[in-house]
Amino acid sequence: MDAWAVIAQQGSPALLGAVGGGLVGAAVALRALRVYSRQLNTMQDQVQTMRLTQTKETADALFREWWGREMNLLRRYFYLEFLPKHYAKEADGDLKELEHRVADDKGQLMSLTGFFDRVGWLGAAGLVDVDYVLGPMQHTMRRVWLATERLISRTREVHPPGQLDPVYRLGFEWLFRRSEEKSQAILLVHRFSDPALFSRNDAIQTLKFRIQDDEREFRQYLESLRGKARAG
Repeated sequence: MDAWAVIAQQGSPALLGAVGGGLVGAAVALRALRVYSRQLNTMQDQVQTMRLTQTKETADALFREWWGREMNLLRRYFYLEFLPKHYAKEADGDLKELEHRVADDKGQLMSLTGFFDRVGWLGAAGLVDVDYVLGPMQHTMRRVWLATERLISRTREVHPPGQLDPVYRLGFEWLFRRSEEKSQAILLVHRFSDPALFSRNDAIQTLKFRIQDDEREFRQYLESLRGKARAG
């Protein structure tokens, strides 16, 4: 004879009622837990969808800004004006003071570095897919950092009393450091995969080496500019 039969034969009506009530309560609680679990899963899916939508919108806004007229002018200023005309003399200065020392700067280098700083903060916060955004701009971002690193460091070190800015362009620095983990060639290969634009490993390696060689030449260019300034 099983336990329920013994209870049925020997147990009091109150005991049977208590046991039955407990089972009903457990069933109700289990049903409520299942409903809550489904609601929680639905909420998590909605949050994930909202997050993906926000990430996509942020990336889209950054791309439109990157390929917009203003950023195009800032890049032209960096390559055609700042580097050949002002870099050697201003490399050890204060970035915040540059627009006051260089008449034609007008805050342009601040704006250019500020864009990359914003991308870095968004990426560090997980609000944008950094690899996706860096695909078309990583080489330029790295060149701008190489040319402005000392300016940015100087700005962090030198400041009026009570005006310390310890996070000045920290997002930009984070972006540069992170870019050292992945070659731009890898970013491009991953994004242009269907259809594949780089179908062979040797083609990928060739692109990677070309990017590395180009950056090496750019570093040499910066050094040559500083050398001319020292000689002059």
